[in-house]
Amino acid sequence: MAQEVLGLIAEDLAALEQGANVCERRMMEQEKVPVAEKIISLSDSDASFIVKGGWNSEVGYRPQLARSGRGFVTALVLPRGNAADSPHFVAMVKEQITNTGVIPSMASADDGYSTQQGREEVLGLGLKVVSISGAKGKKLIEAQQWKSKPYRQARAERSAMESLVFTLKESFEFGELVRRTHQNVLAEMLEKVLAYNIFQIIRVRKKLSESEEMQTCSSLTKSNYSESTMVKESRTMPSPI
Repeated sequence: MAQEVLGLIAEDLAALEQGANVCERRMMEQEKVPVAEKIISLSDSDASFIVKGGWNSEVGYRPQLARSGRGFVTALVLPRGNAADSPHFVAMVKEQITNTGVIPSMASADDGYSTQQGREEVLGLGLKVVSISGAKGKKLIEAQQWKSKPYRQARAERSAMESLVFTLKESFEFGELVRRTHQNVLAEMLEKVLAYNIFQIIRVRKKLSESEEMQTCSSLTKSNYSESTMVKESRTMPSPI
């Protein structure tokens, strides 16, 4: 145990020395240091700088998520580093098919996943509609298809993914990690996704139960209305005498 602790301390000291060396090269010598030589995080050697659009850079991970029509998380992939989205489009769809045993009829993604090859591969898996939003996605899809009802519906439904990510972050602390290193972070994210899916099962079952109750009440009301109508009609029939 003591040797293990001493080993960890030695690793931290070496990382601190490397970090100080990199800072000196960048600040004092104005050298452009390769990312591979930088120490991004002392506590998590697998974390990376996350750069997206005009947002501020953060240290962390870029998980890839897939959502079903019922709102369940059906796939979670955690790439290493500040990975681009586009190479993971096919992998995410395949992961969803493997996890559910179902080939979805439609896939809808943002323009970060825009590649002609990726879209064609996903169509080759048996999906009928493969929609990619944004200007980049529009260039990959024929104008007639882009304007068609299935593709317009696919783009409209993509906002549900944003809602899912918001719910995961706000209600399940998906964006706040306690564990460190890639394998442990993936395990933590899977636990949070599992908790969300259990919550979603309860929510869907409750919604189906309420729908069945409303249908039952509707049927009873209709039956009572029919009976009262029949009674009223029988009372107003002219007497045969």
